[in-house]
Amino acid sequence: MSSNKTKLFFLLRTIFGLVFILSGVLKLYDLSFFYSTILSFKIIPEQTAKIITFILPLVEIGLGVLLILAKKPVNYFVFSNVLLLFFSAILIAKLFEGEKINCSCFGKISNTPVDYLTILRNFFLILIGFYLEIHFHTSKLNIRSFLVERIKFYTFSFLIASLSLSSVILGAQNRGLKERLEILSSKSDFLKAGDTISSIKLLDAQKATIDFSFAKTGSALVFVYSNKCDPCRKNYINWETLIDSLKSYSSIEIIALCIDDFNSAKTNLQFIPPVKAYWSPSIKETAALKAFSTPQTLVIRNRKLKIDANIGILNSKKMENIFANVINTYN
Repeated sequence: MSSNKTKLFFLLRTIFGLVFILSGVLKLYDLSFFYSTILSFKIIPEQTAKIITFILPLVEIGLGVLLILAKKPVNYFVFSNVLLLFFSAILIAKLFEGEKINCSCFGKISNTPVDYLTILRNFFLILIGFYLEIHFHTSKLNIRSFLVERIKFYTFSFLIASLSLSSVILGAQNRGLKERLEILSSKSDFLKAGDTISSIKLLDAQKATIDFSFAKTGSALVFVYSNKCDPCRKNYINWETLIDSLKSYSSIEIIALCIDDFNSAKTNLQFIPPVKAYWSPSIKETAALKAFSTPQTLVIRNRKLKIDANIGILNSKKMENIFANVINTYN
């Protein structure tokens, strides 16, 4: 084999191994960020996510070192390709679901939304790994039969990973749907004038759990939203207008409550002071505000809703009524 070809294989092998090492190191650098990324995929429970948060970066670093230094690295190339196929199956499943999630494959420096370019990048790495696997295979090869065998193996691995993930994702979604149906079947969908709002547990921006009681607020304006809700995004400018018009009323508490998971909410609609941002930690807390439909704009005083919740996108007349009701509760 020519020296140039040997140098090329060495360069490809080194780059391929460094990709895994860099990925693992950057995840270890900020484990809490990596943990929140795993949770945002909504595939596994929190306890399992904590274990994976520590194990996966170490596996990636160890694998990267072996890919570069091992005398017989063929099996490590196979393992790396299977790992990349598994990651790709997860990303493809989430893309088909329409989820807007970030890959964070290299920690915070790659905290960008998953798209089809992310999938293509993974398959490009798989091709490099496959090419190196062929090169380092010690036995004499019938290239054609070897290619057929390996294509079958990787295709089968990808299908098994995809089917398994689909089952897990559907199971998690069905569980959440059953919980929602159970709650909705026993309660009315929306808050009405005069409804009593019990104290609820919310998460603040530091992910600390707070026992929140509207009884302690002189007056409160509450925006209930979801990042998966297009009307919420369209309503955002109306909420900003209301916030601006109430700046001189310092005792009026303005609250933005997201019913999505904490990690999803942190990366989408952003509210700035004086708005206090909170997240609903569970479906039970969401049910306390009957907040399954979004957007909602609520005016609350001493645990009593003074007006009906405004469901949907606000128009100028609704905004005038909300402002008047907030001021009335203030006075």
